[in-house]
Amino acid sequence: RSAAAGFDWLWLMDDDLEPFAKALEALVAKKRFLEETSPRPFLLNCLVLSQDPADGDTLAFPLQEITPKGYPRLGVYHWRLSEVAEKVCNGLYRWACPFNGTFLPARIVTEIGLPNKELYIRGDEQDYLWRAAKKLDLYTVIDSRAYHPRPRVDAFDWKQYYHIRNMFVVNGHFNFRWLRNLKLLVLSLALGLRHGRRGTALVVRAIADGLAGRLGKREQVHP
Repeated sequence: RSAAAGFDWLWLMDDDLEPFAKALEALVAKKRFLEETSPRPFLLNCLVLSQDPADGDTLAFPLQEITPKGYPRLGVYHWRLSEVAEKVCNGLYRWACPFNGTFLPARIVTEIGLPNKELYIRGDEQDYLWRAAKKLDLYTVIDSRAYHPRPRVDAFDWKQYYHIRNMFVVNGHFNFRWLRNLKLLVLSLALGLRHGRRGTALVVRAIADGLAGRLGKREQVHP
Protein backbone atom coordinates (compact mmCIF):
# COMPACT_ATOMS: atom_id res chain seq x y z
CA ARG A 1 0.00 0.00 0.00
CA SER A 2 2.82 2.41 0.83
CA ALA A 3 4.40 1.94 -2.58
CA ALA A 4 1.02 2.39 -4.26
CA ALA A 5 0.46 5.57 -2.24
CA GLY A 6 3.44 7.16 -3.93
CA PHE A 7 6.12 6.95 -1.24
CA ASP A 8 9.65 6.82 -2.66
CA TRP A 9 11.26 4.89 0.22
CA LEU A 10 9.93 2.38 2.76
CA TRP A 11 11.15 1.77 6.32
CA LEU A 12 10.41 -1.80 7.36
CA MET A 13 10.69 -3.15 10.88
CA ASP A 14 9.79 -6.05 13.13
CA ASP A 15 7.13 -5.36 15.75
CA ASP A 16 9.59 -5.80 18.63
CA LEU A 17 12.28 -3.53 17.19
CA GLU A 18 12.95 -0.31 19.15
CA PRO A 19 14.75 2.24 16.96
CA PHE A 20 16.78 5.00 18.57
CA ALA A 21 15.38 8.53 18.25
CA LYS A 22 17.70 9.50 15.38
CA ALA A 23 17.76 6.13 13.60
CA LEU A 24 15.74 7.32 10.60
CA GLU A 25 17.68 10.59 10.41
CA ALA A 26 20.93 8.62 10.11
CA LEU A 27 19.45 6.42 7.37
CA VAL A 28 18.32 9.42 5.35
CA ALA A 29 21.75 11.06 5.70
CA LYS A 30 23.51 7.96 4.34
CA LYS A 31 20.92 7.64 1.58
CA ARG A 32 21.84 11.13 0.40
CA PHE A 33 25.56 10.37 0.72
CA LEU A 34 25.30 7.22 -1.41
CA GLU A 35 23.10 8.89 -3.99
CA GLU A 36 25.90 11.43 -4.47
CA THR A 37 28.83 9.02 -4.39
CA SER A 38 27.68 5.63 -5.70
CA PRO A 39 26.23 4.79 -9.13
CA ARG A 40 24.66 1.57 -7.84
CA PRO A 41 21.18 1.24 -6.28
CA PHE A 42 21.13 0.20 -2.64
CA LEU A 43 19.13 -0.52 0.49
CA LEU A 44 20.07 0.47 4.03
CA ASN A 45 19.55 -1.10 7.43
CA CYS A 46 19.72 -0.11 11.07
CA LEU A 47 22.44 -1.60 13.24
CA VAL A 48 20.45 -4.04 15.40
CA LEU A 49 21.82 -4.12 18.94
CA SER A 50 20.94 -6.62 21.63
CA GLN A 51 18.76 -5.45 24.51
CA ASP A 52 20.42 -7.95 26.83
CA PRO A 53 23.17 -7.07 27.35
CA ALA A 54 22.58 -3.51 26.14
CA ASP A 55 26.27 -2.64 25.99
CA GLY A 56 26.33 -0.98 22.57
CA ASP A 57 28.55 -3.73 21.17
CA THR A 58 26.60 -7.00 21.39
CA LEU A 59 24.31 -7.55 18.39
CA ALA A 60 20.85 -9.09 18.37
CA PHE A 61 21.60 -10.73 15.02
CA PRO A 62 25.06 -11.36 13.58
CA LEU A 63 26.68 -9.27 10.90
CA GLN A 64 27.97 -11.56 8.19
CA GLU A 65 30.27 -10.88 5.26
CA ILE A 66 29.49 -10.71 1.56
CA THR A 67 31.82 -12.33 -0.96
CA PRO A 68 32.91 -10.49 -4.13
CA LYS A 69 30.20 -12.45 -5.98
CA GLY A 70 27.51 -11.21 -3.61
CA TYR A 71 26.93 -14.31 -1.46
CA PRO A 72 27.15 -14.61 2.34
CA ARG A 73 30.54 -15.99 3.33
CA LEU A 74 30.18 -19.51 4.74
CA GLY A 75 30.63 -19.84 8.49
CA VAL A 76 31.28 -16.15 9.23
CA TYR A 77 29.11 -14.56 11.94
CA HIS A 78 30.07 -11.44 13.89
CA TRP A 79 28.10 -11.03 17.11
CA ARG A 80 29.91 -7.86 18.22
CA LEU A 81 30.20 -4.51 16.47
CA SER A 82 33.85 -4.29 17.52
CA GLU A 83 34.63 -7.37 15.41
CA VAL A 84 33.85 -5.53 12.17
CA ALA A 85 35.27 -2.10 13.06
CA GLU A 86 38.04 -2.37 10.46
CA LYS A 87 35.52 -3.28 7.74
CA VAL A 88 33.32 -0.21 8.29
CA CYS A 89 33.80 2.43 5.57
CA ASN A 90 32.13 5.85 5.67
CA GLY A 91 29.92 4.61 8.48
CA LEU A 92 28.63 1.72 6.35
CA TYR A 93 29.04 -2.04 6.61
CA ARG A 94 28.21 -4.35 3.69
CA TRP A 95 25.37 -6.36 5.17
CA ALA A 96 21.71 -5.96 6.14
CA CYS A 97 19.45 -7.49 8.76
CA PRO A 98 16.12 -7.72 6.92
CA PHE A 99 12.91 -6.20 8.27
CA ASN A 100 14.76 -4.76 11.26
CA GLY A 101 14.89 -1.13 10.24
CA THR A 102 15.36 -1.88 6.54
CA PHE A 103 15.17 1.28 4.40
CA LEU A 104 14.65 0.50 0.73
CA PRO A 105 13.39 2.18 -2.45
CA ALA A 106 9.67 1.59 -2.98
CA ARG A 107 10.24 0.74 -6.65
CA ILE A 108 11.84 -2.55 -5.60
CA VAL A 109 8.36 -3.81 -4.63
CA THR A 110 7.27 -3.35 -8.24
CA GLU A 111 10.41 -5.10 -9.50
CA ILE A 112 10.56 -8.15 -7.21
CA GLY A 113 7.09 -8.27 -5.67
CA LEU A 114 6.01 -8.73 -2.06
CA PRO A 115 7.41 -11.19 0.51
CA ASN A 116 6.48 -14.81 -0.23
CA LYS A 117 3.43 -15.56 1.92
CA GLU A 118 3.92 -19.29 1.29
CA LEU A 119 6.86 -19.19 3.71
CA TYR A 120 4.29 -18.33 6.38
CA ILE A 121 6.19 -17.10 9.47
CA ARG A 122 9.92 -17.77 9.17
CA GLY A 123 12.49 -16.99 6.52
CA ASP A 124 10.33 -14.65 4.45
CA GLU A 125 12.55 -11.72 5.42
CA GLN A 126 15.73 -13.58 4.38
CA ASP A 127 14.18 -14.67 1.10
CA TYR A 128 13.06 -11.11 0.37
CA LEU A 129 16.48 -9.68 1.23
CA TRP A 130 18.30 -11.94 -1.21
CA ARG A 131 15.75 -11.34 -3.93
CA ALA A 132 16.39 -7.62 -3.44
CA ALA A 133 20.16 -8.17 -3.28
CA LYS A 134 20.15 -9.22 -6.93
CA LYS A 135 19.29 -5.60 -7.74
CA LEU A 136 20.56 -3.59 -4.75
CA ASP A 137 23.75 -3.29 -2.71
CA LEU A 138 23.23 -3.98 1.01
CA TYR A 139 24.49 -1.67 3.76
CA THR A 140 24.13 -1.38 7.52
CA VAL A 141 24.33 2.23 8.72
CA ILE A 142 26.40 2.07 11.90
CA ASP A 143 24.97 5.30 13.35
CA SER A 144 21.36 4.21 12.78
CA ARG A 145 20.73 2.04 15.81
CA ALA A 146 17.90 -0.03 17.17
CA TYR A 147 17.35 -2.50 19.99
CA HIS A 148 15.91 -5.96 19.50
CA PRO A 149 15.57 -8.85 21.97
CA ARG A 150 18.25 -11.42 21.27
CA PRO A 151 16.69 -14.66 19.93
CA ARG A 152 16.67 -17.60 22.32
CA VAL A 153 19.05 -20.22 20.98
CA ASP A 154 17.54 -22.93 23.19
CA ALA A 155 13.94 -22.44 22.01
CA PHE A 156 12.35 -25.41 20.24
CA ASP A 157 8.71 -25.48 19.22
CA TRP A 158 6.51 -25.81 16.13
CA LYS A 159 8.04 -22.64 14.65
CA GLN A 160 11.25 -24.60 14.13
CA TYR A 161 9.45 -26.52 11.41
CA TYR A 162 9.01 -23.35 9.34
CA HIS A 163 12.53 -22.13 10.05
CA ILE A 164 14.16 -25.36 8.87
CA ARG A 165 11.84 -25.90 5.91
CA ASN A 166 12.13 -22.36 4.64
CA MET A 167 15.91 -22.20 4.95
CA PHE A 168 16.08 -24.69 2.08
CA VAL A 169 14.29 -22.02 0.02
CA VAL A 170 16.67 -19.27 1.19
CA ASN A 171 19.72 -21.41 0.42
CA GLY A 172 18.54 -21.54 -3.18
CA HIS A 173 19.75 -17.95 -3.56
CA PHE A 174 23.36 -18.82 -2.73
CA ASN A 175 26.43 -20.55 -4.09
CA PHE A 176 27.43 -23.92 -2.58
CA ARG A 177 23.75 -24.68 -2.17
CA TRP A 178 24.32 -28.39 -1.64
CA LEU A 179 26.89 -27.69 1.10
CA ARG A 180 24.63 -25.19 2.84
CA ASN A 181 21.73 -27.66 2.64
CA LEU A 182 23.89 -30.47 4.00
CA LYS A 183 24.93 -28.33 6.96
CA LEU A 184 21.30 -27.36 7.56
CA LEU A 185 20.22 -31.00 7.40
CA VAL A 186 22.87 -32.24 9.85
CA LEU A 187 22.40 -29.44 12.39
CA SER A 188 18.61 -29.74 12.21
CA LEU A 189 18.66 -33.48 12.80
CA ALA A 190 20.97 -33.01 15.77
CA LEU A 191 18.57 -30.41 17.17
CA GLY A 192 15.58 -32.69 16.69
CA LEU A 193 17.29 -35.65 18.35
CA ARG A 194 17.93 -33.55 21.45
CA HIS A 195 14.17 -33.09 21.77
CA GLY A 196 13.11 -36.70 21.56
CA ARG A 197 10.84 -38.50 19.14
CA ARG A 198 8.46 -35.60 18.61
CA GLY A 199 11.32 -33.21 17.94
CA THR A 200 12.94 -35.62 15.52
CA ALA A 201 9.66 -36.19 13.67
CA LEU A 202 9.11 -32.43 13.37
CA VAL A 203 12.59 -31.91 11.94
CA VAL A 204 12.33 -34.83 9.51
CA ARG A 205 9.06 -33.45 8.19
CA ALA A 206 10.59 -29.98 7.81
CA ILE A 207 13.55 -31.38 5.88
CA ALA A 208 11.34 -33.50 3.61
CA ASP A 209 8.97 -30.61 2.87
CA GLY A 210 11.82 -28.17 2.37
CA LEU A 211 13.63 -30.38 -0.13
CA ALA A 212 10.36 -31.10 -1.95
CA GLY A 213 9.33 -27.44 -2.03
CA ARG A 214 6.10 -28.03 -0.10
CA LEU A 215 5.36 -24.62 1.39
CA GLY A 216 2.40 -22.85 2.97
CA LYS A 217 0.89 -23.19 6.43
CA ARG A 218 0.90 -26.75 7.81
CA GLU A 219 -1.81 -27.18 10.43
CA GLN A 220 -0.44 -30.62 11.35
CA VAL A 221 2.66 -29.16 13.01
CA HIS A 222 0.78 -26.61 15.12
CA PRO A 223 -0.05 -27.39 18.76
